[in-house]
Amino acid sequence: MTAKECIMTRRSIRQFSDKPVDEAILRDIIETASFAPSWKNTQITRYVAVKGELKDKIAKECCALHANNGRIIGDAAMLIAVTIIKGRCGFERDGSFTTKKGASWQMFDAGIASQSFCLAAHEQGLGTVIMGIWDEDGITELLQIPENQELAALIAIGYPDIEPDAPKRKSSIPGSLSLRKAAAAIAPFPKIPFLLLHVFFLKFLYLSLANIHLQINITVLYITSSY
Repeated sequence: MTAKECIMTRRSIRQFSDKPVDEAILRDIIETASFAPSWKNTQITRYVAVKGELKDKIAKECCALHANNGRIIGDAAMLIAVTIIKGRCGFERDGSFTTKKGASWQMFDAGIASQSFCLAAHEQGLGTVIMGIWDEDGITELLQIPENQELAALIAIGYPDIEPDAPKRKSSIPGSLSLRKAAAAIAPFPKIPFLLLHVFFLKFLYLSLANIHLQINITVLYITSSY
C-alpha cells in the first residue's frame, strides 16, 4: 500500500466487529505514529489505551454531549486517549509564546500525530475514528491523566464491521488551491555615463538658446515691418 493509497482509502469507522486488537499491533502502530513531525521535535503526544470496563464506563458516563460517540466507544475493541504534554509546543523556555498562535500549536501537533496513528492503523487493517465531543474533566479523572498533560482527542479503534464510501471531496471547489507568484521586478533606470550626460545637457542648452535667439529675431523683424 502506497502512502497515497493509505490516505485515500482510509475511512472514519463507527461500527466495529468483536475481534480484539492485539497489543503487539497497537505498539507497532504507536511506534509508527511517533515519527509524526512536531514543533522543534518536542514530540509531546502520548497515548493511553483503554479497554474493558473502564472503556465502557467512559462510553456511558462521559459522552452525554454526543450520545453517538458513546455508542461508538462501546462498540470499539479499544479506545485511545490522545494526550499532550503542556507548555512545550509553541513555547519558549521562559514560558512565553513563540508566535501569535499561542498554545494552538499543541493541538496542531496532536492532530498530526492522530492522523499518523489512524493511517498506521489502516495499514494494519484496523479502523479508527477521531472524536472531539466528550466530558474532558470526567475522562481526565477516570484515566488519572497527569497534571502536566492535557486530553486532546479520543480515537476509537478496532476491526471494521462496515465499509463506508468516501464522502465527496472539496478539492475541486474553486478556491481550494491558491497560487502566488512574486511580483515582476521593476527594471532599474539605466545608468548613463557622466560624459554622455554632459553632452546631452550641452545640446539641450544649445537648442534652448537657439530657440530664444530665433524668437528674438522674429520679434525684431515684426517690429521693423510694422514701421
